Amino acid sequence: MTNETYFHLEGEFLGVCAIDGYKLKYLRLRTADERDVIIKVPKELRMGLVYKLAIGDRLRCEGIQKDWKFKASTIEKVDRTAFPVENRANADRFFAGEATPTISAPENEPKVKILICQKSQCQNNGGKEIYSALVEQLNSHDLNDSVTLKSTGCLKCCNQAPNLVVLPVGKPAVAASGLEHRSSYRNVRISQIPAIISTVRYHLSTEVK
Repeated sequence: MTNETYFHLEGEFLGVCAIDGYKLKYLRLRTADERDVIIKVPKELRMGLVYKLAIGDRLRCEGIQKDWKFKASTIEKVDRTAFPVENRANADRFFAGEATPTISAPENEPKVKILICQKSQCQNNGGKEIYSALVEQLNSHDLNDSVTLKSTGCLKCCNQAPNLVVLPVGKPAVAASGLEHRSSYRNVRISQIPAIISTVRYHLSTEVK
């Protein structure tokens, strides 16, 4: 049985892997726990982002993990200036390959992400309306500074579209207790928006370990 989970990884870009010598499909990421992870890059990001990366860039990757296979839905470059001042010395050592620092998030960084699929199946089943409703509700609840609403690639549940994931920033997908930090919603309807906002508030108000 295939074990499918959502992953959130940050680490150092080590390079790309090409198929048939020229088809760029994968990147290598060195994580904080010294793992080298091979991550499949979505087609829409291969030209726009990956060719602009340099060895040693710090990346944040999110997507679907099936067993040992990782497929990204979003890939973001994390600039060195994003490190808090007190962590800059450690950050410089990290980029020089000398150490892996423990980095605390800046106080004004959003604490929760809502990743909502905007691929065709989800859009055609109400994904655009769900996105617009979330924008309105985050506004009305004054949550814009604490929550990032982000369009993403396919979440691999097309037969249950539209799909979204509520994910606390800076926490692993699975807690030490075995409970998942993320909250996944399938077949999302407008009537579920209040419940999604409640989930966001829960993640903002509690420390899940």
